[in-house]
Amino acid sequence: MTARAKRVSIHLPGTAPGAPRRNTLVVLGYLLGLVVFVGVLFALF
Repeated sequence: MTARAKRVSIHLPGTAPGAPRRNTLVVLGYLLGLVVFVGVLFALF
């Protein structure tokens, strides 16, 4: 549990360690935005 909390804090230093569900939503939202951004770039070029 200590290593997991440390890993979460390394990935997301601005979020509280007591909210794993919110951190997961932030990561998923970031990945989704990145995929959409790459898709738009491929569509334009």
